[in-house]
Parts: sequence; structure tokens; C-alpha cells
Amino acid sequence: MTARQKQWLDQVGSVLESLNQGVIISDEDRRIIFANSMFLEMGKMSAEDILGRSVMDLYPADEVGRLQDFIARRRTDGRAQYEFYIPQADGGRLPVEVTSRLVHGADGRGYGIITATDISDQKRIQAEISRTNALLLERQQQMEQELQLAERVQQSLAPKGLSWSGVSVEAHYQPASSIGGDYGLVIPGDGRLDVVVCDVSGHGISSALVANRIYSETMSQIERGADLGSMLRHLNHFAVQNLASSSFYFTLAAVRFHQSRGCLQFAGAGHPPAIVIRRGQSPSLLESACMISWHIRKRSGHRIWRRDQPSNGRPRCDLHRWID
Repeated sequence: MTARQKQWLDQVGSVLESLNQGVIISDEDRRIIFANSMFLEMGKMSAEDILGRSVMDLYPADEVGRLQDFIARRRTDGRAQYEFYIPQADGGRLPVEVTSRLVHGADGRGYGIITATDISDQKRIQAEISRTNALLLERQQQMEQELQLAERVQQSLAPKGLSWSGVSVEAHYQPASSIGGDYGLVIPGDGRLDVVVCDVSGHGISSALVANRIYSETMSQIERGADLGSMLRHLNHFAVQNLASSSFYFTLAAVRFHQSRGCLQFAGAGHPPAIVIRRGQSPSLLESACMISWHIRKRSGHRIWRRDQPSNGRPRCDLHRWID
């Protein structure tokens, strides 16, 4: 090293030593002629370990090609910025952001000034974020699969249409969201036909779970042959005892057609009214006699309504019910 080079390095080096970044300077032959104390600390090495060595000697053979690309970019553009790593004496790799510049010294020769900023904390945080995102994605996929299953279960609670002893039941189910708290039943029995609709407040998984539980209890009551008033009182008691919560309520309406008696029985608890449409007459409403929810324990009333006798094999009235 000439005296002029040494003087220039002393001047530049005094400035570079004050930086919180690792800095090395290489000559035109890519030999390291300066390394500040921060770079030596980052690499866990001494000045004797690297001074006079080629930059290429610090890296394994499979990384030399990448390093040559970075140097070529600096030669073409005068500078280069990239992420790489500092090989450490103990075999570790410290991730750094590198800024490489081509400068000319007082002797007119070209030198590479390579500044390295430690980004290990940033990389660690990025890795943690990536792991967290992967877990969130996995959980999201699980939830989507569970929601698809819940939707299929919810669809199974939709009422099915049928024809029974001159009575035609037609049903349409369109949920406000993929799953919710609605269900319907159309159950033919011995000499009777039961039609039930129920609406649990809210939407989503919680409402669907409550609706499924009440659905099972309703099925049990109908299979036991309970009268409609008793069934509604039982469901109210069941909700109070087993599903008590201030976050939900449900309404229900039930119709039972009696084949031999030629009448229908209606019981409603807080549900929107059923609409009776007779040919040639204005529609009439069958209103609920009371409300049902987790905190209201009024008796559930019901009404008996005589239907018109069939004419030419077709009923002469229609009964409409819905869930809003």
C-alpha cells in the first residue's frame, strides 16, 4: 500500500469508525483493505482474519455467483443495494442490507465501499409474521370447511314440500347468510300433518346451533304426539332451563291438520302471523297468541280453524307462513 493510499484510508477510516454500520473497503482486485470495528463485531472476526483477502474468499462457492452479480451491478451503475449476509467466524450468517458504492481515491484508483446494516431483528419479525400468517391461513381453511359442513347441516333443517290427504305443502328456503337460526318441519303422522317454522334471533354459527337444538326438541315433542300448546310451553321451558341467555330469543308457529276432523289447529308464539287465503275472500291473519323467548313465560295459546271442505278434489283455501 502506498503512502498516498494509507493517508486516504486513514482519513476515510476515521469517519467510518464512527458509524453504527459495518463497513469494508475493497480495492480494484476486490481485496479487503479496510474493515471498521462494527463490521468485525458483526462478523465475529478480527482484522487479521479478513484484511488482504478477497471478498470472494469469505463466502462459499455456491454464493460467489450471486456476489459477482452484485459487484457487476455496482460497476455498471456506480452503486448497488441488496440484501445478503455476513459470514460469521462461528459459522453463522448475519442477514444485512448492503449498500455498495464505487468511489475513486486520491490516487485515482477505484475502490468499493460496502456498508452493511444488521437486519436480523427485521428478518426474525418477518419470519414470525410468516409463521403466524401460515397458522391463520390454516385456521381460516379449517373454519371454511366447518362452515361448509354447518351450511349443509343447516340446509337439512329446511322444510320439504309434500302432498298429504288433499293438502299441498310447498316450501322455499333462502337464508340471509350461509347459515342462520331458521328451521322448518313438515311431518305427516297418523291422521294428522304438522307444519312448524321457527326463527332464532341473529345469524351465523351461534344461531344455527341454537336452532339445531330446538329443532331436535321440537321433533321429539311431535313424535310423542304432544298437542301444540303443550309443545310450545315445553320448548319455552326447555330454552329457559338449558339455553338461557340474554343474547338470543326465538319465535315459532305451528299448524296441525287433522284429517278426520277436517280442521287445522294453529299455535303461535311471537312469530309473524300466518295468512289464510280463501277464494273470493280477503286474506285473514292468524296471529300469535303470545311470545316465547328465554325470559318470557306466558302460556302458549292455540286456535282451532275449520277449513272449507274440498271441492273437486282441491282445497278451497291457502295458508301461508314465513320467516323474516
